[in-house]
Amino acid sequence: MFDRLDGTVTLEARVTGNRDAPFIVGTGHLEGGIVSFIGYNQLFEGIRADAVISRDKIVFDHFEGRSGGGYIDGWGEVPLKMDAGQRLYFSVDFLDLRYPYPEDFRPVVQGHAELLGPVDDLLVTGDIEVQSARYTKTLRPEKALVDFSRRLSDVSARREKSDFRVRLDINAIADGTIRIRNNLADAIAKGEFRIVGDSSRVIVLGSFDVVEGTVEFRGNKYELKRATVDFQDPRKNNPRLDGRAETKKGNVTVTVSVTGTLEKYEVDMFSDPPLGKNDIVALLSLGVMTQSLAGQEGAVGSAAAASIALGPYKGGVEETIRGVVGLDRFAIEPGFSSTTKTFEPKFIVGKSFGDRASVSMATSVGTSADSTATAEIKLRDNIFLQGSWQSATTTQEGDLGADLKFRYRYRQWKDFLRGKE
Repeated sequence: MFDRLDGTVTLEARVTGNRDAPFIVGTGHLEGGIVSFIGYNQLFEGIRADAVISRDKIVFDHFEGRSGGGYIDGWGEVPLKMDAGQRLYFSVDFLDLRYPYPEDFRPVVQGHAELLGPVDDLLVTGDIEVQSARYTKTLRPEKALVDFSRRLSDVSARREKSDFRVRLDINAIADGTIRIRNNLADAIAKGEFRIVGDSSRVIVLGSFDVVEGTVEFRGNKYELKRATVDFQDPRKNNPRLDGRAETKKGNVTVTVSVTGTLEKYEVDMFSDPPLGKNDIVALLSLGVMTQSLAGQEGAVGSAAAASIALGPYKGGVEETIRGVVGLDRFAIEPGFSSTTKTFEPKFIVGKSFGDRASVSMATSVGTSADSTATAEIKLRDNIFLQGSWQSATTTQEGDLGADLKFRYRYRQWKDFLRGKE
């Protein structure tokens, strides 16, 4: 059950009865205690505790200590014998504690939890608030979908009864304290969810909503207008998706919506002003509409095929270069030059400066050397100044533009209808 037990104990006890049935009463004090459980990746240290030994159990009237960089205090009781299903119990309050699950987020939490049950079937239950959680793992979409599909069956896999485990049943809330910042997204999310399963196979049930954010994909930056991920099946991690994002390509605003489940989702696209699906796809993937591709149909197919075939390898190269040069974004995409009417490789680089500013630049490698640059500065919480420059224009200086954007989000529709923030 215990992976580590350490500390200094001062004990005053009286033992009566006989060797087969001893009777123990007394008091004890623990100083500098360290406790960890097998299969549960959390270390409790610096524990101070006062205890009373009463016949068949040790009662901790009060204890306090540290764990995961935070503070804990509570009370509990432990049976002296653990060979007949005797139950232990601990009630703990905690603050600023870094919780080890899920491993990719490792959230900092506060709240109340209880550890109870026989040693061969311990349960952690409680209510927690996520103070902060950050997801920074680099993802390559092609590889991530394959890996996720392989793990679907693992959720329902049964453990051997002889294996030690700590079961989980924790209610959690995150009020805009989840931050996703990696090569694909920069977003803030909230959610109400449950953490279930056990310490070796964590399952999340509940709903997550993106408060605000952007997604970078295939050389385009999308502003998230709505994004909900809903986990409801404890046997299978196959969440329902409902998302809507917008990007601007020149004077055209393209909206992409995703609905369905992760295993079976549908993507729809439309634009303002209205364009056909082929024009929208060409605009997103190549930066121009189909009428500009007259006579280049074969090149379009070759560019698209090369992009798909090299996707898994290209992602690894881009990830390595990002790490070496210290960029938040580095991508290589096929691009269509409006100057030479040919396809040329396009290099895209980007860098964020905290939460206040970001810049990105794209340039083609060829005879045209077409370039674009964009920058965004956060003036206030809901006010953004965006600037852009494009070299491929009729003037030598290029085309320079700027937009002032106001962004405001009501917490819920019912708050909007009631006139509340």
